[in-house]
Amino acid sequence: KGLDKGLGVFRDNNMSFFRYPNDAIDVLAYFYEHSREGKREQHKLRAILSTNKEKFSKMMEKSYEVSDLVDVERLLKEYKIPSLESYFAQDIAGARKSAEALGYPLVMKLIHPELLHKTDVNAVRLNIRSENELEEALVSLEKLGTKLELTNYKLQVQHFVKGAVELIVGVKRDDAQFTEIGGERILRKHGFGHTLLFGMGGIYTEIYKDVALRIIPLMERDVSGIIRETKISEVLKGARGQNYDLKEVKRVIRNINQLILDFPQISELDINPLFVKENGVWAVDVKMVVKRYTPSE
Repeated sequence: KGLDKGLGVFRDNNMSFFRYPNDAIDVLAYFYEHSREGKREQHKLRAILSTNKEKFSKMMEKSYEVSDLVDVERLLKEYKIPSLESYFAQDIAGARKSAEALGYPLVMKLIHPELLHKTDVNAVRLNIRSENELEEALVSLEKLGTKLELTNYKLQVQHFVKGAVELIVGVKRDDAQFTEIGGERILRKHGFGHTLLFGMGGIYTEIYKDVALRIIPLMERDVSGIIRETKISEVLKGARGQNYDLKEVKRVIRNINQLILDFPQISELDINPLFVKENGVWAVDVKMVVKRYTPSE
C-alpha cells in the first residue's frame, strides 16, 4: 500500500516512474545509445528524398491546426506518402460527381477541426453502395452537422477499401518549458522533442494500445524496431497466409522522419488509419498541428 501511494504521487504529477530497476536501466541505456549514435546515423534517413520545402514555408509560419485537408495531402504527397483519393461535396450533385469519379462502394465523412474522433459522434457512413444510400448519407451528415452546431464543415467522399490492415503513425513534440523570472527567460524543463508512434490503428487504437515509440531523429534500426515491438507486426509479416506491404510501411516511417526534421514546426501529426494492403499503403485520416518551435539548448 505504501508503494502504491508513493507511485500515485508521481502519477498525479505526470512524472515518469518505474516499478522495477531493470526497466529504468533499459530506458537509460536506450537514451544513452540514442545520444551517442543519433547524430552519426541521422543522415541515413535524411537523404532519402529530394523535396521542395519552399512550397510549404507559408504553411509553417503560424500556429494553427491544419484543417485544410488539401494542403495536408499536398505535403504528404511531396514526401511520397500516398493519401486515399478524396472529393468534397457540398450537395447531392457534388456527391454524385464524387461517386462517378471513385466508383461504389464509398465512405462519406463529416470533416471539422472539432471532430477529432468522428466515429464517437457517428460522423462516418461506410459501404455506401448506391445513389439512394449516397443521398441518405449526405442528408444524415448534414443534420448531424447542424445538431453539433458546426460551421464551415465539409463532407468528404472516399472509396470504401476492403481487406486493409489499419495502422497508426503519429508524431508529437514535447517542447521545452520556460518561465519568466525578473524579466529573464529561464529554461524550466528540457523537452524530448519529437516522438514517433507506430502501431495498430483504427477506432480501437486507444483500447488495445498496441503501439511503440521512438525519438526523432530515427536511426535505421529504429524503423524495423518500432514495428517489431508491436503485436500487429505479426499480421504484417504474413500471419494466416495474407501478405501486406511491409516495405511501404517502413518507407512511410522513414519519410515521416524526414518530414519532421525538415519542418520541426509540426507539433502533432496523426495518420489514423494508415491502410496497408498487399501492394501499397494509403493515409486515410490525417490531422496536423503547426506550432512555433523553440528548441532548448
